[in-house]
Amino acid sequence: MDIIGYAILLTTSFLASIIGGMMGMAMLILPPVMIFPSSPSPA
Repeated sequence: MDIIGYAILLTTSFLASIIGGMMGMAMLILPPVMIFPSSPSPA
C-alpha cells in the first residue's frame, strides 16, 4: 500500500520539522537565558 508509506513519510517529516523548529527556538531562547540567569525564562 503506497498510501500507508506516504502517510508514514508525511508524519515523520512533520514530526521532524516540529522537532527542528523547537530546537531552533531553543537555540534562540537559551543563550540569553544563560547570559542573564536572573531574567525569567519564557514559558
